[in-house]
Amino acid sequence: MGSVEYLVEVLKHGGSLSEFDKGKIVKTCMTAGCSLDLASRIAGEIESICYPGMPTIEIREKVYGMLCDIDKELAEKYLYRTNLRVRTSDYQLKKFNGQKITDSLVTETLVDEEFASQIAKAVEKELAKLKLDYVTAPLIREIVNVKLLEEGMESVRAKYTRLGMPVYDVKELFRGVGLEGGFCPQRIRDAMAEQIITEYTLLNILPPALADSHLKGDLNIHYIRDFPLKAESFSHPLKIFLEKGLDWNGTETFVLEKPAKTGGDFVRHLRKISYSAGLELSGLQVFPGILELAKKFARKDAEKFVKEMVSELSYASRITESGRVMLSLEDVGDFSKSLVKPLLENSGDANGLVFWIDAKDAQTLRTAVGRKPWGAQIILGKTPAYFEPEMGVAQTVCINLAHAESLEGEVESVQRLLKDAKEILIFKKKMLQENHRKGLWSYLGQMQEGTAVYDPLKQEYVISFCGLESVSEKELGETQVLESMRKYVNSLKKKSGMRFMLKKCGCPECCARFARIDGKRSCKNKVNLLEEFGEVVERWNMISRYADSQSPIEVDGGKASKKIIEACTGLLERGIPIRFV
Repeated sequence: MGSVEYLVEVLKHGGSLSEFDKGKIVKTCMTAGCSLDLASRIAGEIESICYPGMPTIEIREKVYGMLCDIDKELAEKYLYRTNLRVRTSDYQLKKFNGQKITDSLVTETLVDEEFASQIAKAVEKELAKLKLDYVTAPLIREIVNVKLLEEGMESVRAKYTRLGMPVYDVKELFRGVGLEGGFCPQRIRDAMAEQIITEYTLLNILPPALADSHLKGDLNIHYIRDFPLKAESFSHPLKIFLEKGLDWNGTETFVLEKPAKTGGDFVRHLRKISYSAGLELSGLQVFPGILELAKKFARKDAEKFVKEMVSELSYASRITESGRVMLSLEDVGDFSKSLVKPLLENSGDANGLVFWIDAKDAQTLRTAVGRKPWGAQIILGKTPAYFEPEMGVAQTVCINLAHAESLEGEVESVQRLLKDAKEILIFKKKMLQENHRKGLWSYLGQMQEGTAVYDPLKQEYVISFCGLESVSEKELGETQVLESMRKYVNSLKKKSGMRFMLKKCGCPECCARFARIDGKRSCKNKVNLLEEFGEVVERWNMISRYADSQSPIEVDGGKASKKIIEACTGLLERGIPIRFV
């Protein structure tokens, strides 16, 4: 038979017809190790004997037979290459196609097609050496990443890498090792998801330098597991929801909850607000002016009503693992006094764990003595100024001042930490705006009278600091550092239009992480007021001159003697809040 003068269609494995392509035979033979001359000669011979409807499996058999006559080793390599199957991510076995590597590299990393094709060919050669019955998509991706590193393309590799967990780590989770928040199916599932989201944030959202700052302990991104998805905390506009109802899909066309008219409506609304918001927030939920609103619905038995309200909120916050709920205790006359007592005396769970207490008067202190409030989800306290309705904290980034290098009195290293924190917070703002635009949130995405309930530009972007005590050891004066940070944050507010805030860190998990990274014991949180009262007051006042906010002083409430209560009362009279731990 002479050379084919017309288009010939061959029969593929799946039953479809495809135009005969001599180039594919050349490419496959060269991948197996044939020279261009030999591959072209074999392809020409196959072309000369090809007939309409010739099965591709027959073509491969012919090529294999020709190679066997020339070089048995080349023939076996060709056979392996043509029979190679890939187990894809959707658990199907498909014939290996090197072009898919090229296409995925171009799509996912935006490299040019020529470079992607070069990498794909190198990967094919590596696979030919393995002699496997089939390969997996993750294995191919790992080999691609190795080839990218060999080419010095680290930034491309970061985009192309696969996120996930080692099999050993997953097995450990199933045994309950390393789990926080209890050993249960949902917590195991959440831990896996959190690992992937954290990796995605560090590899694909933040630039490598900022990701390295977090990993090295120069700073800590609070709730990094939720960084691209959730806001940190929020103060609910309760009056709007209770008076106008809850518009869960944010379209003002389908209201699931009518305005609250009874005490039962009020409690049910609070529970649903807490639960729904907990799915979209990582940290604190604030219920401002809740006693004033409760006064309207507590017709007869106020104590019973308040206990029911607290129990429902505590349950909702625990179910979503959304952090804590804050019930603000603004002064609403005698009614507030009648409600604070049942709030504190709420029996809670079997261990009496109901809420943390940010105490503000001696009566609250005495009632709290002997309780164990550290396992709770609800905080009592006066609403901070930055937690007005529809406001909150979008994100907190804590800088580790212990990593600030001594620069002979200068503070450039502190400025670098502040700059890194600022850049991360700007990324967070963009993520929140994008989530809002895409309609990711149901609760935070609600519209009331044409205005979004949650506006990323109204939220606080907090730069907190930890390790201030260490700067004096490095000849950097504390007041000098504080003044420098205050000026920097104030300048950010003016230049960016964002609500930046400087705060002393009060997160035990953050301090403990810094301590682990630095190989030190975690910084002390609780204070001995009988020995440190004057020092605590002096230090609080000094930091307050520069920072916008501070966390409450932590006191061991289970061992509070009469003298400690008097000392705590003295702190409260000076405007210093307290938390029993």
